[in-house]
Amino acid sequence: MGFGELRIWAVAIVLAVALGALFGGYYLYEQNTVKAPLEQALAEAPGVKAFTLTRDGAVTRLDVELAWVDSLADTYAALDATAGRLLGQGYALRLIDRRDPFLERVYHQAHFALQEGIYTGRFTDMARSVDEIMAQNGVEEYRLTVTERHVFLQIKKGRAYLYEVIPRTEDRGGEAFDS
Repeated sequence: MGFGELRIWAVAIVLAVALGALFGGYYLYEQNTVKAPLEQALAEAPGVKAFTLTRDGAVTRLDVELAWVDSLADTYAALDATAGRLLGQGYALRLIDRRDPFLERVYHQAHFALQEGIYTGRFTDMARSVDEIMAQNGVEEYRLTVTERHVFLQIKKGRAYLYEVIPRTEDRGGEAFDS
C-alpha cells in the first residue's frame, strides 16, 4: 500500500467519523430538546390520546389524536403554544378526530355558513345558520367558537366526533393565513 492510498483511507475514515458524530449529535440534540420535551408536554395535555411528529422538508408536521374535549379552541391554543415553543417556526398542527360519514355530511352542510361568516364577519348569523343545520340533523352536542385567528367547530354524535379548525383570513378573498 502506497503513501497516497494510505492518505485516501485516512481521509475516508476521518470523514466517516465526522459525519457519524455530526448526525449522532443532531439525533441526540433533537431527542433531548424536541422529542422528549414534546412527549412530556403532550402526555400532560388534557385530551391527547397520541401524536406523531414527521418532517417534510422545512415543515415539521405534528399530528395529534384527541379525545372529545369540552373546548376545542382552548385545547388547540394550548397545543399550538406547546408546538411553537418546542418546534419553533415551520410546523403544521393537525388534529385527528373520530369522524364518521354522518358527521362529514353535517360538516359539509355547515361549511358554507362557516365560510360566509368568516368572509362577511357576520358571526351571529353564522351561529344561527349552524344551529339550524345541527337541529335539522339531530345533532345535540356541538360547539362553535370564534377567535381572532380561527373558527372552531366540534360536533359529536354517539361515539363519533369531528373537529374542524378553520383559519380566518387577514384580507377579504385572500389566502388563508395560519401561522
